[in-house]
Amino acid sequence: MWKRFLRERLSWILFVLLWLSVIDALLLLEYDIKVSSTSFWYLNILTLCMLILFLLWRGVKERRFIKRLSLMLQNDAYDLQEMHSYVRTKADEDMLSLLQRIDRVYRRQTHALHVQQREQQEYITTWVHEIKTPLTAMKLLINARRTELYKWPWLKDIEDEWMKIDGLVDQNLYAARLRHLEKDYQVQAVSLSELVFPNVAYFSKWCIEKRLHIDEKNLDTLVHTDPKWMQFVVKQVLSNAIKYSPLEGKLSFLVKKRRSM
Repeated sequence: MWKRFLRERLSWILFVLLWLSVIDALLLLEYDIKVSSTSFWYLNILTLCMLILFLLWRGVKERRFIKRLSLMLQNDAYDLQEMHSYVRTKADEDMLSLLQRIDRVYRRQTHALHVQQREQQEYITTWVHEIKTPLTAMKLLINARRTELYKWPWLKDIEDEWMKIDGLVDQNLYAARLRHLEKDYQVQAVSLSELVFPNVAYFSKWCIEKRLHIDEKNLDTLVHTDPKWMQFVVKQVLSNAIKYSPLEGKLSFLVKKRRSM
């Protein structure tokens, strides 16, 4: 910090040394001015000491100011009003006024952006909940006609597309909830079977089409998690597992208890 301070104040130091050199030259070359060698060196040493004390005073003062700024930046918390106590010149005051104006513009823009994001988030959440109603009705209609698939073979393709749409809607719903995860997340004891079997039933059509064998062990184990969010995670994993499994493959659900150290 001191090296940088001295480098930035090099013009001050050079000016004082140059002025002192001019005075020394006048004292030595001017015959009408009689100065003893003791007074001559006393003048030089006193001037240099005053220069050093001045630089130390300014350095300590600016170091305190820079330290305060660094602390604000590290904590991401700042109050420009507090900086008024450090203002000493008109240039400092103008700079502080500029920073305050920039800060006000930044806060207004940030607030407007947050409002826009909140409105967009509320719209998406409302839309997802509303689209669930016709999707549920479509599913009921498909199930009602399931025994007549031989009459309408294209109904199978509609059900496949329905499952894709329903999965995408769920993804958007949970993505919208991620913003307030700390409020939406509720941990409780739940059996793994309650997380796995409903999703297996949900994808039973795809499992049957690919003739997949389901293997499960120890799914009666209790875990502490948020059932809603973990249902979503298991659903995504199971969807990919079915998608990339070969015909007549096997889906295994195994539980291993890790001993605590």
